[in-house]
Amino acid sequence: MRTVFVGASLLLVLLTLLGQPVAPQGNTGGRLAFVTDRDGNDEVYVVNADGSGLRNISRHTAIDESPAWAPDGSRMAFVSYRDGNGDVYIVNADGTGLWNLTRSPSDESDPSFSADGSLMAFCSNRDGNAEVYVTGTARPAGPTGAAPAIRRLTDYAGWDGPPIFAPVGDFIAFVSDRHGDADVFVVRPDGTGLRMVTGGQGWDGQVAWSPDGKRLAFKSHRTGNIELFVCNLEGGQDACVSTHPAWEDEPAFAPDAKRIAFVTDRDGNREIYLALLDGSNPTNLTHNPASDWCPTWSPDGSRIAFLSDRDGGERLYVMNADGTGVQCLTPGAGSVRSPRWSPR
Repeated sequence: MRTVFVGASLLLVLLTLLGQPVAPQGNTGGRLAFVTDRDGNDEVYVVNADGSGLRNISRHTAIDESPAWAPDGSRMAFVSYRDGNGDVYIVNADGTGLWNLTRSPSDESDPSFSADGSLMAFCSNRDGNAEVYVTGTARPAGPTGAAPAIRRLTDYAGWDGPPIFAPVGDFIAFVSDRHGDADVFVVRPDGTGLRMVTGGQGWDGQVAWSPDGKRLAFKSHRTGNIELFVCNLEGGQDACVSTHPAWEDEPAFAPDAKRIAFVTDRDGNREIYLALLDGSNPTNLTHNPASDWCPTWSPDGSRIAFLSDRDGGERLYVMNADGTGVQCLTPGAGSVRSPRWSPR
């Protein structure tokens, strides 16, 4: 057994030195990526779900933001302005092997990995307005290697984005104002299958995929206030998850696809609630007079990470899925945004 352990450790070291993706080791509780300004500028950090292992992944004086995990947890994408504009970069989960994926003088944003990690969707203004693009994620062979080909998926004079790959299958969801108000659309990476999947008047946006890739949650103004809806990708009537005069937003499907976490001000401040997909059994998980927002589920559905200003600053917390066991993962200086739980 000692020989096997030494051999595995040596292989891990060699892969790290070669800049190859290495899956996280020794942390069964999972890890979270997030953006913080604790170093004086926005940087992408990673921390273990128990609060240990806090680490700066982006390490640059420019703005770094919008982290997105690869499905196997071995890599991460983020947007950096270190070259004077917003480009999408890919880095190994341990911070090694950083490279510029998009290499464009325009601004790119909102990276999203495909379900198998081989493709990246992103938003770009390289053609004069916000459009959705897709490219491969394989790193070029050496500094002179050819960059992955980039395909433009939308062609509209208005606004399209941000793109979000389905966790299963190959559809990409995005929001577009091409019909006058904002609606949710889907398209495949080859540009086929483009269609609108939400109906009704009013602004629709802030899209979240169900874990099985069959449904989309989104917020909408169609009823006169901000409510949450769920639609089936194959069609049918949009189902209202929340029927409350307060506003609701930031939907997040539980991994079992039976429940949804969201943010609401129905108690006079921003709280995180949990409900079934038909809106029944709404439960306040945070119960705090401060503001709580941005829920994100652990892969096993046992915990929820969220942001809160309950201790004076905007910090990252985790709690059990029933609201117990609240723990701050980022004490100290600096605000936090964009938490993303690693899929593995």
